[in-house]
Amino acid sequence: AGIVLARFGLGFLDPLIAIFETGHVLFSSGEVFGNGIRGLMDISVSPDKLLRIENAGCKVDGVKNVSDIRARQTGRDIFIDLKVDLQRDVNVAQASIIKRKVKSSIMEFLPQTKDVFVRLKA
Repeated sequence: AGIVLARFGLGFLDPLIAIFETGHVLFSSGEVFGNGIRGLMDISVSPDKLLRIENAGCKVDGVKNVSDIRARQTGRDIFIDLKVDLQRDVNVAQASIIKRKVKSSIMEFLPQTKDVFVRLKA
Protein backbone atom coordinates (compact mmCIF):
# COMPACT_ATOMS: atom_id res chain seq x y z
CA ALA A 1 0.00 0.00 0.00
CA GLY A 2 2.87 2.35 0.81
CA ILE A 3 4.49 1.81 -2.59
CA VAL A 4 1.20 2.39 -4.44
CA LEU A 5 0.51 5.57 -2.50
CA ALA A 6 4.09 6.77 -3.14
CA ARG A 7 3.46 6.35 -6.89
CA PHE A 8 0.54 8.76 -6.57
CA GLY A 9 2.69 11.41 -4.91
CA LEU A 10 2.03 10.49 -1.29
CA GLY A 11 5.58 9.30 -0.58
CA PHE A 12 5.48 10.42 3.05
CA LEU A 13 2.96 7.62 3.79
CA ASP A 14 5.47 4.87 2.92
CA PRO A 15 7.61 5.40 6.08
CA LEU A 16 4.46 5.77 8.22
CA ILE A 17 3.10 2.46 6.97
CA ALA A 18 6.52 0.87 7.58
CA ILE A 19 6.46 2.11 11.18
CA PHE A 20 2.92 0.78 11.63
CA GLU A 21 3.89 -2.64 10.23
CA THR A 22 6.96 -2.78 12.48
CA GLY A 23 4.72 -2.23 15.50
CA HIS A 24 2.30 -4.87 14.24
CA VAL A 25 5.10 -7.43 13.84
CA LEU A 26 6.47 -6.64 17.32
CA PHE A 27 3.00 -7.00 18.87
CA SER A 28 2.40 -10.33 17.10
CA SER A 29 5.82 -11.58 18.18
CA GLY A 30 4.99 -10.68 21.79
CA GLU A 31 1.77 -12.69 21.61
CA VAL A 32 3.56 -15.74 20.23
CA PHE A 33 6.28 -15.43 22.87
CA GLY A 34 3.68 -15.08 25.66
CA ASN A 35 1.80 -18.17 24.49
CA GLY A 36 5.06 -20.13 24.43
CA ILE A 37 5.95 -19.07 27.97
CA ARG A 38 2.46 -19.95 29.24
CA GLY A 39 2.85 -23.37 27.65
CA LEU A 40 6.01 -24.00 29.68
CA MET A 41 4.51 -23.04 33.03
CA ASP A 42 1.72 -24.54 35.10
CA ILE A 43 -1.50 -22.58 35.00
CA SER A 44 -4.77 -23.10 36.80
CA VAL A 45 -7.71 -24.64 35.01
CA SER A 46 -10.68 -22.41 34.20
CA PRO A 47 -13.82 -22.59 36.37
CA ASP A 48 -15.73 -23.86 33.32
CA LYS A 49 -13.44 -26.88 33.02
CA LEU A 50 -13.65 -27.52 36.77
CA LEU A 51 -17.43 -27.63 36.47
CA ARG A 52 -17.16 -30.03 33.52
CA ILE A 53 -14.87 -32.26 35.61
CA GLU A 54 -17.36 -32.27 38.49
CA ASN A 55 -20.29 -33.04 36.19
CA ALA A 56 -18.41 -35.86 34.46
CA GLY A 57 -17.60 -37.47 37.81
CA CYS A 58 -21.13 -37.11 39.18
CA LYS A 59 -22.64 -38.89 36.16
CA VAL A 60 -21.07 -42.21 37.18
CA ASP A 61 -23.41 -44.60 38.98
CA GLY A 62 -22.53 -45.02 42.65
CA VAL A 63 -21.05 -41.52 43.01
CA LYS A 64 -22.80 -39.31 45.54
CA ASN A 65 -20.60 -36.22 45.23
CA VAL A 66 -17.34 -34.96 43.69
CA SER A 67 -15.34 -32.46 45.72
CA ASP A 68 -11.86 -31.08 46.42
CA ILE A 69 -11.06 -30.81 42.72
CA ARG A 70 -7.52 -29.64 42.06
CA ALA A 71 -6.43 -29.33 38.47
CA ARG A 72 -3.42 -27.81 36.77
CA GLN A 73 -2.51 -27.40 33.16
CA THR A 74 1.04 -27.88 31.92
CA GLY A 75 1.28 -27.03 28.26
CA ARG A 76 -1.66 -28.83 26.66
CA ASP A 77 -1.91 -31.53 29.35
CA ILE A 78 -4.27 -31.33 32.33
CA PHE A 79 -3.60 -33.18 35.59
CA ILE A 80 -6.53 -33.65 37.97
CA ASP A 81 -6.83 -34.68 41.61
CA LEU A 82 -10.29 -35.07 43.13
CA LYS A 83 -12.27 -36.71 45.92
CA VAL A 84 -15.31 -38.85 45.18
CA ASP A 85 -17.93 -39.54 47.86
CA LEU A 86 -19.49 -42.96 47.28
CA GLN A 87 -22.93 -44.15 48.21
CA ARG A 88 -23.00 -46.19 51.44
CA ASP A 89 -23.92 -49.55 49.90
CA VAL A 90 -20.79 -49.78 47.69
CA ASN A 91 -18.31 -52.60 48.41
CA VAL A 92 -14.57 -52.57 47.67
CA ALA A 93 -14.84 -54.28 44.27
CA GLN A 94 -17.54 -51.85 43.15
CA ALA A 95 -15.49 -48.91 44.45
CA SER A 96 -12.57 -49.93 42.26
CA ILE A 97 -14.83 -50.10 39.21
CA ILE A 98 -16.38 -46.72 40.04
CA LYS A 99 -12.91 -45.21 40.38
CA ARG A 100 -11.97 -46.40 36.87
CA LYS A 101 -15.28 -45.18 35.45
CA VAL A 102 -14.84 -41.72 36.99
CA LYS A 103 -11.35 -41.47 35.52
CA SER A 104 -12.46 -42.55 32.03
CA SER A 105 -15.55 -40.30 32.16
CA ILE A 106 -13.43 -37.24 32.94
CA MET A 107 -10.87 -38.12 30.28
CA GLU A 108 -13.72 -38.47 27.76
CA PHE A 109 -15.15 -35.03 28.61
CA LEU A 110 -11.71 -33.35 28.58
CA PRO A 111 -9.56 -35.16 26.01
CA GLN A 112 -6.47 -33.10 26.91
CA THR A 113 -6.47 -34.72 30.38
CA LYS A 114 -3.22 -36.60 30.93
CA ASP A 115 -3.94 -38.13 34.35
CA VAL A 116 -6.71 -38.24 36.96
CA PHE A 117 -6.04 -39.18 40.58
CA VAL A 118 -9.28 -40.23 42.28
CA ARG A 119 -9.52 -40.45 46.07
CA LEU A 120 -12.52 -42.40 47.33
CA LYS A 121 -14.54 -41.63 50.43
CA ALA A 122 -17.30 -43.95 51.65
